[in-house]
Amino acid sequence: MFKIFALVFLTIAIANAATTGHHRTVEKFNKYADDVICKLENKEGFDPMNCPDFVDEFDRKIGLLDFQGQLSLTEIKVLGLHKLERACDATVRHENGDLRVHFQLKTPPNHPISMQYNLLFHMQSLHPQFKMVTDIEDFVLELTLLQKNGTTLLIGFELKEFTKIKNHVGGMTILNPLLSFLFNIFMKHFDGYVRSEMSQVLAPAFKRVIESHSLNLY
Repeated sequence: MFKIFALVFLTIAIANAATTGHHRTVEKFNKYADDVICKLENKEGFDPMNCPDFVDEFDRKIGLLDFQGQLSLTEIKVLGLHKLERACDATVRHENGDLRVHFQLKTPPNHPISMQYNLLFHMQSLHPQFKMVTDIEDFVLELTLLQKNGTTLLIGFELKEFTKIKNHVGGMTILNPLLSFLFNIFMKHFDGYVRSEMSQVLAPAFKRVIESHSLNLY
């Protein structure tokens, strides 16, 4: 009977030790994620961040009318990235002796990511342009890290969510009846633009900081 109790006690002790060790690892990665954000905040060019110009073609029909042209975003500047914070605890999984880690960064309430830019349309003889500010209230990044042989690598970066988008328009150069039509065209391109361009600009910034400041788990 004593041996049974001893075996049960030992099993519980091992399980508790494993759980405690996992929690400590999660806490270390939580702190590491917070430190990465802090280091990025102090990097020149991170906030505000300049993005490359964007140009795309459009072809839109309304009834029998066919509207073809080009839209451009220029002088693009992203503000508010320094407000990003860790959304929750890191998720840590063991894989063949390595650690795969996921964590999300989000904007806090009432602190949207803002994009300032010029929006230009070229449509036959019409060339309307706007000074734009787009606020993105729900902005979530997901990062995947691999901890391997004492080195931390960024192996996954995704703009997971951006919703509650509000556009503020200034400097209108066209009549209001055309406004909703043009912005309907614009918003169909905006989703793809943000996912592509923001990832291309942000991912290298995170990669440089993460891979130059590997986490020491011991």
